[in-house]
Order: sequence, then structure tokens, then C-alpha cells
Amino acid sequence: MFQLCHGNCEVKRRQDFVLLCVASFGGVYASCWALRIPQAWLAGPFIGYVALTVHNVLFAAACYCFYGALTTDPGRVPAGWLPAGVSESSREVHAARAQARQPGGEVRATFGNRLRYCAICENFKPPRAHHCSICNRCVLRMDHHCMWLDTCIGFYNHRYFLLFLAYTWLFMAFTMSVFCHEAYLAWKSELPVRPFSFWQLLLLAINVAYIAVFFVSVSVLLFTQLHQVASNTTQELWGQRVQS
Repeated sequence: MFQLCHGNCEVKRRQDFVLLCVASFGGVYASCWALRIPQAWLAGPFIGYVALTVHNVLFAAACYCFYGALTTDPGRVPAGWLPAGVSESSREVHAARAQARQPGGEVRATFGNRLRYCAICENFKPPRAHHCSICNRCVLRMDHHCMWLDTCIGFYNHRYFLLFLAYTWLFMAFTMSVFCHEAYLAWKSELPVRPFSFWQLLLLAINVAYIAVFFVSVSVLLFTQLHQVASNTTQELWGQRVQS
């Protein structure tokens, strides 16, 4: 009973991270409308329509890629998979299984071995596939388990995840510049058409501070991912090389 309750709490906690991510991202978008910024764009010159279009397109693209990364299966190792040219009855296969089943036998074989066997899944796995203890399965070309998506980032959803970071970075940079410009106009008292109330000024200050922290975090994660893509590696392999 305790294990069941603990498992349910873990699932709920991971789902809360997903909801928090959605609420935070959507909150920034909603704050623009609460501050009447899009309404001012529509009431101004043509450049306002361009700004509103860019703002909405970046937000929609980020949401689409978030949904794609969340719902696309990262990829699993097929049952009974073996490398090309290796038969089920070969001595190498029996030796790998025997070693993994021994007490203290490695679940994840060291990087560079020809045969890599997962003792939990009881299956061989190709290079860059790793066992995720949260998903409880081996994931193809596993990068990491993302707590904000409650899923692994692997072979099939890594593209969506990288695009989500890129569109989020652009959206946050654009929104940050808009909010800073609005804060400057409010400080110079140059908003006679739609002067901010006290609560709107407070909302603007909170969003500027929040986006600044969020923007730095996304920047670090995005450029780390781009570096790994450029060097043809994953976060999982990079961590193993650092430890070795």
C-alpha cells in the first residue's frame, strides 16, 4: 500500500511540473493582453500588426513543439534486438547475459562495448540507447529525462524538444524587449492613451523579473543542446565521459 501511494505521489508530482510549465508559459502570453499591449499594437501604425503577428506566431510554434515533444514517443528498443551479424546462440550473447545477471553485474555496459545488455529489460540495446529508471525502459538515443515534460527526450522527439527551446528563446527575447520598452515608457510617463494602473505596473515588474530568469535558464539549456548536436553527442553520453 505504501509503495502504491508513493508511486501515485511521484506521478502527480511529475504531472505538476508539466502543468507548472504550461501555466508559466501561458501566463506570460496572457500578461501581454492584461497589460493591453496587443490592443495598443492594433491601434497604432502598421508595425504594430507585424509585432502582434510575430508575437502570436512564436507563441503558437512553441506550443506546437511542446505538444510534439510531450506526446511523441521517444523510441524504445525492439524486443529481442541484436546487432547485425550476431546470432542469439553466439558465445558473446551468452557471456553478456551471464555477466549482467551476476550480483553487481552492470545494468548499463560501459561506453564503447560491442554488446550492451540491460539486465532490467533483459534485452540488448544499440549504441546511445540507455535505460531510464523513471520510464522503466530503454530509450533509443536517449538524451535525458525532462521533468518539465515528464518524458524522456530521445530519438523521435528530440527535434521537437530542440525546436521548443528555440521558439521559446525567441518568444521570451521578443516579449522581454516589449516589456522593457513598456516599462521605459511608463517611467517616462509617455503612455497617455493607456496609462498603467498600480496593479498593471506590478504585473509588468513581476513579468520582467520572471522572464529574465526564465530567459537565462532557457538560454543555457538551448546552447547546451546546440553544442551537443554540433559535437554529435547526447547529454547522457556527455555525462558518462565527464565521469570517466
